[in-house]
Amino acid sequence: MTKHARLVLADAREAADELPDGTYTLGDESTIRRRTAAVMALLRAVGHVLNEVDGRHGSVHLRQAITGKWREPKPKIRVFIDGQRNALLKRYEHADTDFDFVMGTACRWRPQAATMVS
Repeated sequence: MTKHARLVLADAREAADELPDGTYTLGDESTIRRRTAAVMALLRAVGHVLNEVDGRHGSVHLRQAITGKWREPKPKIRVFIDGQRNALLKRYEHADTDFDFVMGTACRWRPQAATMVS
């Protein structure tokens, strides 16, 4: 079961839904930066929680699936998330991000393989 990682993913979806849809007023920039940071951190946390929590407490089959996928080349969505996270946390750079696209890509979950689809 991947219940902990799914909880983080659900929180990422809700946080992304709280971002303005392109129409916002002056003064909202700080709110947007904070919410963007939360979304990126939550999206990156999904993989860590899947590996560190769900994988350790799951079945042998789940652990093998997670380990196998972790060793594969990174899918494009994970490269994007890692890049955005690093830009945000290491340089505090905020890119204009289409979170509808990101969340749509990140949320195509394949539970039988215990991974995100790229």
